[in-house]
Amino acid sequence: MSVLAAPGLSSTRARRARPGSVGASRAVAVAGAGLFAVAILALSMAVGKRRRLRRLQRGLGRICVASIHGAGGTFIKFAQVLATRADLFDAEFLAPFAAVQDRVPAVGYDALTAALPPAIAVDLASQFAEVSAQPFAGGSVAQVFLARSRAEDNRLAVKIVDPGKRRQTIADVMMMRRMVRLVQRCSPLRRIPLADAFHAMSRQVVLQFDMRREARFHRLCHDVLSGRDDVRCPRLSLTGRKYWLAMDYVTGVHRLDAETDAERRSHCLLTATRILFEMIFRRGVVHGDFHPGNILIDDAGRLVILDFGLAFGLTTSERRNLARFFMAVATNNADLAADVIVESARHVPADLDAASFRRAVAAFLDAVAGRSAGDFALAGFTRELFLIQSRHGIVSTIEFALPMLALLTLEGSLKRWYPALDFQREAMPYVIQAL
Repeated sequence: MSVLAAPGLSSTRARRARPGSVGASRAVAVAGAGLFAVAILALSMAVGKRRRLRRLQRGLGRICVASIHGAGGTFIKFAQVLATRADLFDAEFLAPFAAVQDRVPAVGYDALTAALPPAIAVDLASQFAEVSAQPFAGGSVAQVFLARSRAEDNRLAVKIVDPGKRRQTIADVMMMRRMVRLVQRCSPLRRIPLADAFHAMSRQVVLQFDMRREARFHRLCHDVLSGRDDVRCPRLSLTGRKYWLAMDYVTGVHRLDAETDAERRSHCLLTATRILFEMIFRRGVVHGDFHPGNILIDDAGRLVILDFGLAFGLTTSERRNLARFFMAVATNNADLAADVIVESARHVPADLDAASFRRAVAAFLDAVAGRSAGDFALAGFTRELFLIQSRHGIVSTIEFALPMLALLTLEGSLKRWYPALDFQREAMPYVIQAL
């Protein structure tokens, strides 16, 4: 049976909800839910993978998901990334997290448009001959409705932002920034620029509420991919509006975990990896949300890419430095890696022991050189990279942090379904062109 999908948002099990609001009580709830979820995550990692504790693992997962759902969209984004990391958590613990990608509260069309500015709601209604009363898909920031265009009389997927969720998300972000600063003080995390990284990441989360911005990145990626026969990206039909956009309705697609042909799934993951590298190193664009709800497979075995709400651009300098660093890692060139780190740092001490720093970088690269996706852990790689800099008094920027976060989500799927993929080798052709 065909599975229907729309850009950026997985299938929704309809559960009515009203556009949210923000208040002091919610701030307390967010803080409590966030701290509780962190505690549950820590407990889950401590429990380990002992068989007699599998039932407890699933229970912990359900409790954590319930906390995240109650806290709002920012936490849901965090959970969507976490759900891909079967390499870090037990499968029993992660099982309930599938609900974060498949079932999010649905808001009906009338309720959602009532929360929009009146002029926007009128303009939206004027564009379509009909719109479904309930969304067929939904996510942490928007709902997607099936509609019929007045102009072309074809079926469209209309993605509409929930203004209430925007207010919730801003409140969540402010509260979570305080929490991150608190965690930052704990050893050894104080050596890692968590607060700066979270600030940049949370800014991207807030920016995804602007459909005009999403439309720009969607159009760019569509133009890049339109000439390929192994990838589909839905065509934008109506754009330029802050609160909504419309695109071709996509049918005949399914998720990676529903694909029964392992070879076809691996091919799609390889394609997704190459496209991610192409966009980063050739176009300076990062798709920041490559979780399994946004990279699908159609009935012909082609990759389908959705949702550009968390896409962002890199400057020429950022793209070049990232390419140089990838080159250094792939070729085990410690001198080049050390040079890139120092050149892109926010602060380098005048008395830096350069020889000691280069030895540390060399040992670090020796430990990761040539590893496949199954053996390589990007989360641990990024953490150790920041620790090496901190130990030598180097205050790093987060120049590499956001692209690494984008790769983290895809890495979870690769570890599960394509552990033999050589991440570094696949990046090389794109890195070389960027240089």
